[in-house]
Amino acid sequence: MKKDFVLKFTSLGLALVCGATFALSACGGEKGGDSETTPDPATEILTAAPSPDTEKVTFPIETLPPEDDSVREPVDNPRAQMMVKYYYDLAMQVYNWAYVECMPITVDNGVDEDGDTYYPIVAVFETALLNDATIETYSDLTEYISAIFDKPIADVIISEVSKNYRDINGTLHCKVIETREDDESQGTMEEFLSKFSSNLFRYTVKETKTVDGDTSVTFHDYVFENTSYGWRFTSFPIVMN
Repeated sequence: MKKDFVLKFTSLGLALVCGATFALSACGGEKGGDSETTPDPATEILTAAPSPDTEKVTFPIETLPPEDDSVREPVDNPRAQMMVKYYYDLAMQVYNWAYVECMPITVDNGVDEDGDTYYPIVAVFETALLNDATIETYSDLTEYISAIFDKPIADVIISEVSKNYRDINGTLHCKVIETREDDESQGTMEEFLSKFSSNLFRYTVKETKTVDGDTSVTFHDYVFENTSYGWRFTSFPIVMN
């Protein structure tokens, strides 16, 4: 069953733009009835995202000593934080489907193909993004991925998805996913909105590690941008690194 994922996603994106505009004017502007407005640093123009046709994209990740941690500070705007966190969680759900574990499956009806057992996906999807639609075929899944991520990132995720998902008898199936090895040295994580405008949100994951008494801080920037073809993640380091 074909779904208009792009249209639904763009519609929510428009709502997000309106919300961001409201946040910029109301949350960062007039307060307590004062007539003067305070400039909001969130309106700073950010670097444009790469073209979807770019063959190789390098996304910024900076490793800095703890004392320089001020280069990434949380933006005090709960409304904008809530909006970008919603989309970040959707994107991370897709990442998990591709690299960690299958979408919900029915384990009683496995089908053996090419030496592997594939299990049918349960066609239930709990997110407002799809307006109660379901993902029932491989085409549905790849279309959904392309509605969330910029093309270079979507291509990498779809390549991974193709290793474990396929249509059997017209419905989507998945085999057990061999997950990436965990990084045992992984430290503590903190997530926050670090910058935004009406057309771009930067959601930062701050990773702090201490190894042999030495502490390092790494900032992973996830950029969600209103591109010419709709809202997409144009930076998603967990995939592109």
